[in-house]
Amino acid sequence: MKKFIFSTFMIFLGLYGTSTFSAPAMRLEEDWLLLAGATKTSRYFSTELEISFIGEKEGIDSYLSFFLQNVDFDSNDDAKIVNDEKVSAGLLGVKGGIMYPLVEDFGLAPHIGFGWSRANLDEDPWFGERETSLGRTQYFLLEAGAFFYYDEFVAKVNYKVTTLNYLKDNFSISFGFNY
Repeated sequence: MKKFIFSTFMIFLGLYGTSTFSAPAMRLEEDWLLLAGATKTSRYFSTELEISFIGEKEGIDSYLSFFLQNVDFDSNDDAKIVNDEKVSAGLLGVKGGIMYPLVEDFGLAPHIGFGWSRANLDEDPWFGERETSLGRTQYFLLEAGAFFYYDEFVAKVNYKVTTLNYLKDNFSISFGFNY
């Protein structure tokens, strides 16, 4: 089994919590979301660093990823919490799954994965005091999407569903490289 390291730096460009992609300049009005059958539940900006290990087999590949994610909410209402100071969330977890490479030359591989993570909701989620945390919890996630790759460059389109009450589901586009 040939193994290589796949590293991706992900930037979620300002998302609605209802899976509607919207970069800051492309945010949709709530009326348009309602017509599409979605409701605006929360707005946030999220960055994620993901390092994956991929095992190649004939026909189907597997992956194991470790990730760090930081979520900055537009307001504390979006985090579904009442607090005087502005809060953010820090997430640390692992996920694994399978991907099916369809096109070898350019690179297209649909994937599905399942994971577990810990989340901390706090004014300073990474270095804040444990006693003052507003919500330390474990959660599960399910994701599906596709990898697009060419040489060392990789793009990933992903839809993720979680058991967290403030990050139920989201759509993301990420860019990275492998070596």
